[in-house]
Amino acid sequence: MFITTAKSVRRTAGAAATVIFAMLAGTAQAETISVGYYSSDKHPLVSGGLLSFVEEVETRTNGEITFKLFPAGQLFKPRDSVRSVAAGIADMTQLVIPYHREEFPYSQAINLPHGWGPWELTNTYIRASTQDGLIRDEWKKNNLVPLVLATNPSYEFHTIDTPLNSPADIKGMKVRSSGGVIDDVVQSMGATPINITTPETFAALERKTIDATIYAFSNWKGLNLQEVLGHTTLGVPLPGPSGIGFAISSAKFNALTPEQQSIMLDAGRNASVTAQTQILELNVKALEEFKAGGLKVYEWSSEDIAAMTEGFGSIVSSWVAAMDTNGLDGNAVIAELGAFHDAADDPKAIPAFTAGN
Repeated sequence: MFITTAKSVRRTAGAAATVIFAMLAGTAQAETISVGYYSSDKHPLVSGGLLSFVEEVETRTNGEITFKLFPAGQLFKPRDSVRSVAAGIADMTQLVIPYHREEFPYSQAINLPHGWGPWELTNTYIRASTQDGLIRDEWKKNNLVPLVLATNPSYEFHTIDTPLNSPADIKGMKVRSSGGVIDDVVQSMGATPINITTPETFAALERKTIDATIYAFSNWKGLNLQEVLGHTTLGVPLPGPSGIGFAISSAKFNALTPEQQSIMLDAGRNASVTAQTQILELNVKALEEFKAGGLKVYEWSSEDIAAMTEGFGSIVSSWVAAMDTNGLDGNAVIAELGAFHDAADDPKAIPAFTAGN
């Protein structure tokens, strides 16, 4: 099943007309791109990212490119997205970098506790993904071209009925984690990370598989978490995962004309800006709504925050050591990210995307 609307019917008719015109005039033939994703359509990564990208591409190509959308994990599970595109199950996929430690080991470095805000992380990772370096090479190795990229707001701890007065309350808990570096952050606080994908979080909380989860408030409604969560921290400097977005297979991208490729990349940049803006705005609005509904909020002392972040210091060195053990240069990719970060005078000035082929 894919989303079918009156608009999509009109698009289909327009695409058919484009094919006929192409046959007569020798122009580009129509392309249909299948997209598999699993986040809710309410999530701004989808509403502000994917859907705005689709609309812009279809409009600017005059129907030469159309999309079939397969939502709600119809085609594959979150951790199978890279393999599924490689197998031809979809042309384009949602991608959450922390889920793909094997395919994107260097990219995990963007989620180390750098102390950067969401716009800085998005700008840095886009530069690293679209300009020469270890991370761009990683995209090439996986035969993927990044199109839409964003970062979640800083995460907070959330529980159903357990107060969160200080970091001591986190110790011993089983905490939902997306994996990768987030596991290290959770462990540094004396808790046990449980790798659970986004769609599984609600059920895991209800079944007590986990005691707590870490998310942004903007994620809650798409997962119905507001129905079960009653307590949250506020102002805890947990890194929100960066490297979330959508990518297309290199084969499908390379089958497009140069003009179509340019439109895709430009629309991807625009959608990245829209998605990042909406993600942060929604986070603020969502928190206010949940507080009005009775959510209990806990702000930790500056001493507690300092002690917590001091514990983050060993995470980077441990990550580099693990990379070295696997024959990968962790220090080099950290330096690479630092250079891309410093190259951005204004974090909101997202650079133009360049072809990943």
